[in-house]
Amino acid sequence: MLKYILFVAGFMAFVTAFSLPSIKTGGTDYVRGFWCAWVAFRYPWDHDGLSMLHDNSLRYFALLLSGWINPLFLVVCVLLWTKLRRLTSVLIVLLVLMFPCCWAVFHYENVAPVVGYYVWAASMLLVVFSRTIGDTMTRSAAK
Repeated sequence: MLKYILFVAGFMAFVTAFSLPSIKTGGTDYVRGFWCAWVAFRYPWDHDGLSMLHDNSLRYFALLLSGWINPLFLVVCVLLWTKLRRLTSVLIVLLVLMFPCCWAVFHYENVAPVVGYYVWAASMLLVVFSRTIGDTMTRSAAK
C-alpha cells in the first residue's frame, strides 16, 4: 500500500512542479517548469535548434535529451505497473542518466535551477523508486 501512496504523491508533485518557477534567468526573472519543458522538447527540432547541432553538438544533445526526459518518465510510469521489469529498469537508468543533461543546459544557457526544478527532479525519483522504497519500508516495519 505504501508504494502506491508514494507513487501517487510523487506523481502529483511532478505535475505541480510544472507550475513552479524552475529556472532563474537573471535578476528576478524566473521561468516556470511547463515553459522549460516545452522549449526543451520543441527547440531542438526547429531551424535554430538544428543549426545548434552544427555549432555546438554537446549543447544540442544536452537540450535534446533534456526535452525527452518528461516523455520517458511518463513511459516509465506506465511500465512500473507491468511485468516488464528488465525494460523498466533499463529505462529508469537512462532516465537518471539524463539528469546531468539538464545541468549542462543550465550551464550553456547561463541560468540557475530553483525550487520547481528540484521538486520536479525529486518527484521523478520518488515515483520511479516508489516500489523499492515502499517494499523496503514495509519489510522493515514487519520485522
